[in-house]
Amino acid sequence: MAENIVYLELLRRGYDKDKIFYFKDEKHRETDFVIREDQGFEAIQVCWNIGRPEVRSREIKGLLIAMEKFNLKEGLVLDGHSKGEEKVNGKLIKIMPLDLWLLNKGKSDAEFVGPAGAADAVDIIFVRFRQIIIYDMGHIVNI
Repeated sequence: MAENIVYLELLRRGYDKDKIFYFKDEKHRETDFVIREDQGFEAIQVCWNIGRPEVRSREIKGLLIAMEKFNLKEGLVLDGHSKGEEKVNGKLIKIMPLDLWLLNKGKSDAEFVGPAGAADAVDIIFVRFRQIIIYDMGHIVNI
């Protein structure tokens, strides 16, 4: 389900569906999204809980394979709740909660100030960990 949310958001952000790919190598290591852009490629891995060691290993290995293949210095993991950065084999892996990525349109926390000129008080409603969160003009409200 999270992969579907990311795919739809990529389309909403204006990416051409013909430039969004799923990547898998001969050893079946996969990356959920490789996006071909004018200036190169972008790689995004999506999972619910990268905190579990076996999941972390699998997801980062898959992302690193795509990063090597497409000569990327940076990749993104979207997760249910984790946030951070780590260097692996000289490559930067950014980890961001899916909800924050959806709200920030990919910007860092420092850059995000909320939606400008939003017509409605409630801009985004989504479910996270069986909890409804409403993003309301710059504030996250748990219900």
